[in-house]
Amino acid sequence: MRSTTLLGHARVAVRPSHGRWPAIHWRSRSATRPSRVSREVTQARTALSPRDSVAPALSLSDTAHALFRSAPGRAARRGHVPKHLLSGYRHVCTLLRPCGTTTVERIYTSVRPLVIVPTYNERDNIVPFITAVLATHPALHVLIVDDNSPDGTGALADRLADQTGRVWVHHRAGKQGLGTAYIAGFTFAREHDYDRVVTMDADFSHRPEDLPRLLEAADTSDLVIGSRAVSGGRVEGWPLSRHIVSKGGSLYARLLLGLPIHDCTGGFKCLRRAALEALDLDRLRSNGYGFSIEVNYACAQAGLRIVEIPIAFPDRTRGASKMSSGIVVEAATLVLRLRLGLQPVALRSDHGSPAALSGVATSARGDGRG
Repeated sequence: MRSTTLLGHARVAVRPSHGRWPAIHWRSRSATRPSRVSREVTQARTALSPRDSVAPALSLSDTAHALFRSAPGRAARRGHVPKHLLSGYRHVCTLLRPCGTTTVERIYTSVRPLVIVPTYNERDNIVPFITAVLATHPALHVLIVDDNSPDGTGALADRLADQTGRVWVHHRAGKQGLGTAYIAGFTFAREHDYDRVVTMDADFSHRPEDLPRLLEAADTSDLVIGSRAVSGGRVEGWPLSRHIVSKGGSLYARLLLGLPIHDCTGGFKCLRRAALEALDLDRLRSNGYGFSIEVNYACAQAGLRIVEIPIAFPDRTRGASKMSSGIVVEAATLVLRLRLGLQPVALRSDHGSPAALSGVATSARGDGRG
């Protein structure tokens, strides 16, 4: 039996259970036997006991990451551990409370999120952005899809991959567009069994601090959209022309396609595994910002649960915008083709018949909490 002190007042011991899967046992350091609640939800210390380890002090996220990578954590993510053996483990890993404070950090022990970040000439943003994204979740991985950026973004991405161990880099031969980058990322997520997939821009318009709220909302929704158009959402620093294009595009898509979504063109979204599996990636045709409309429409037609949560959307301060008139035309044409039935909905044939839009479960959260 191997025992590791990771939690204050309790020692977590892992040993085989009937030769099959690990069971969780608790040995109290206290003279009195701890209650069931104190065994399951224990205050976490930010450092290991000196007599148990000579490792440097660990932060709360480091402690949670160690739990996530432990034997029961790995087995739980594969779905092989009976639930009754993991009740205490899940409670401890879900709520970790630092001693002397009331701050609670939520740790998703059974969730594997992947953030897909397409890049082209984002040298000034890529390192601080990826660093900020990784800091939001101890088990989160990032896939950077770089289109052979002339400014050396790909080389910086490779360095991040070597330094962090949580970053993947997909190098492509040339500039192939946003849509194909996300398709490559979705394929990667399926092959590597990620169960949450987030799409983000590397220019800080999609703020890393909003990422935990999207992941939390995905606990009860199949598609979570970071929305600029619901109560509490906003855009910062845009000229009037960009406001007109963005709001006009969303209104155009809502009217023609009957989408129950306020921000149809927003690219900051989180898909659960169910939404990812429902999509037919071979049928996704748009390659610009119309890609978001196409994915939203497919999820709505599949009857998936969709929610919008408010975000702030600041304009980029470094690098050049990729918006062009060609992208606008492509999105407008896509909506018309979908409305006329000239382009098939990007749903897998084995997912079932598309649901009527009137039956789609959607909601918009305007309280700013997600």
